Amino acid sequence: MTLFGGKFPLVCYLTSEALIVHEASNKQSLMFSPAYIQYGEIVDEKKYQQELKKFFQKIKLKEKKGILVLSHELVFFKEVQAPYKSEVDEIGKFLKDVPLIRDNLTVISPHNARKLQLLATNGRLFGVIVEAFKDRGIDISSIVPVSVLNVGQAREFTAEDVRNILKKKEIIEKYNFLQSRQNLEIDKVIRGDDPQESGGEKESMQKQYVFLALALAFLAGTIGYFLLWSEIIPNPWFKKPIVSREIPTVRVVVSITPKPSLTKEKQLTDKSSVAIQILNGSGIEGQAEEINLLLQNAGYNNIVTGNAESLGSTTKITYKSQVSEEILNNIMEEVKKILPDISAPETSQSAEFDVVIVTGIR
Repeated sequence: MTLFGGKFPLVCYLTSEALIVHEASNKQSLMFSPAYIQYGEIVDEKKYQQELKKFFQKIKLKEKKGILVLSHELVFFKEVQAPYKSEVDEIGKFLKDVPLIRDNLTVISPHNARKLQLLATNGRLFGVIVEAFKDRGIDISSIVPVSVLNVGQAREFTAEDVRNILKKKEIIEKYNFLQSRQNLEIDKVIRGDDPQESGGEKESMQKQYVFLALALAFLAGTIGYFLLWSEIIPNPWFKKPIVSREIPTVRVVVSITPKPSLTKEKQLTDKSSVAIQILNGSGIEGQAEEINLLLQNAGYNNIVTGNAESLGSTTKITYKSQVSEEILNNIMEEVKKILPDISAPETSQSAEFDVVIVTGIR
């Protein structure tokens, strides 16, 4: 698949506040008004279309192909480690936490044998822009989140950022929102329907009826037995049995648990065997995922990301004593490429992760 037709295609950057169009050294911007865009949602689509049309009538563009990059605040991300029940179920749980209108969502789910990545954005927000470009004869071939491109967190791109983006064709193809899966079950999840409800509703009702019938039969039998037992209803054929009481015998079993033998802990020297947790402790959106991608490129693939319980100014790294000095130093070197201010690493007794990284403000 060829994404770019020209030597230097358009690179457009969409944020919640503006659309910035880069063509070679030329940069042109449209600032959005709260009258038609609020918190990443379109509140007046007609006005939004009119402003885009005016903007494209004023600017001059030579290229006929381009890509659209979405800023951090427009994309919602979740990573699920294997094994998981099903992709559809995980998407359903993920979308419950996305604060956008369901019918406008576009979802992609790149995955491999180890994990499933879920990304969602407001497809209607960029859809209107794609149509406006199309009216100018310009084809937007890919729409990709900035968090996977590793080009920093500035509100605008530099010329160097644009050049770096155009080199990452494989990532642009893998995380392209225009290639969102047209899957009927996933479409139902996005609309808020249960994909299994229509097919299993009849079977579920039948099971409920059977359970209710069995419960009523058990209740009727219990009441009848009680009436006969208490002799409220005389019955010459039913007599209370004589129950003899026996003194229970108590048996005491003493088990001796041997103490575990002390063995020397095995050092972790293989990158693929090191379990890493990255927690965003700066409040800067997408920071943990940025470090995640950096470490993956360095060979670490057992990584979980999340948010820290509190914010801090300095990046902290804790590690288990089994982690080799070579692995620890390598991880610190990679993190310092983005966050140079790192406090001295400390040992940890974490039961789940070998290395825990809590990011701070740059």
